Amino acid sequence: MLRAALRTALAATIVLAACGEDTEDEPGRSLFAGTMTGVYAAPVAGKAVFGVTLDDAANGSGFSLVLGEGGAARIALFAYVAPTLLSGTYEIVAPGFDAGSDTVFTGFLTYSAGATVDSFEIRGGSITLTRTNHNRTSGLFELRAERTSPADGAQLTINGTFDAGQIPQVFPLPE
Repeated sequence: MLRAALRTALAATIVLAACGEDTEDEPGRSLFAGTMTGVYAAPVAGKAVFGVTLDDAANGSGFSLVLGEGGAARIALFAYVAPTLLSGTYEIVAPGFDAGSDTVFTGFLTYSAGATVDSFEIRGGSITLTRTNHNRTSGLFELRAERTSPADGAQLTINGTFDAGQIPQVFPLPE
C-alpha cells in the first residue's frame, strides 16, 4: 500500500510538472514562496500547479498540487479524494498513515543544493486552502519532512504560501 501510494504521488508529480508551462495565464500568478529551516535554511520559491489525476488501479481520482517547479525545492502533495477540494484546513500525513474517511494529503519533496539533489518524505503538517475553484487554488502550508536520500534522517520544515493555476487536462497515472 505504501509503495503504491508513493508511486502514485510520484507519477502525479511527473504528469503535472510536464504540463506546468501552460499555467502562466497572468503575470505574478501560479507561484509558491516559503521559508525552509532545519538541515537546510533558505527561502524557496517557484511555480505552482494543481490538477486532477486518475488512478485506474485504485479506480478513483485525486487532487495533486506541485509547488516549486523551476526552483531549488520541489514539493508534491496528493489527496485521494474527488478532484475538487473545499476551502479549509487539511492534515498532511506520513505515507502509509490510515486516515479512515478523513481527507488528508501525503507527499514528498526534493531539494537541490548545488549539484546534490536530496529526497525527503513528508512526515506531517497541514495545508489550508483559502480559495479553491475549478481553475485556481490558493492557500498556505506548513510541513515537516525527513531526508530519505541520503537516508540519514535529517529533518526540515517549510512554511509557505501558494497561488496555483489548474492544468486543464485530466491525466491517467502511468502504471
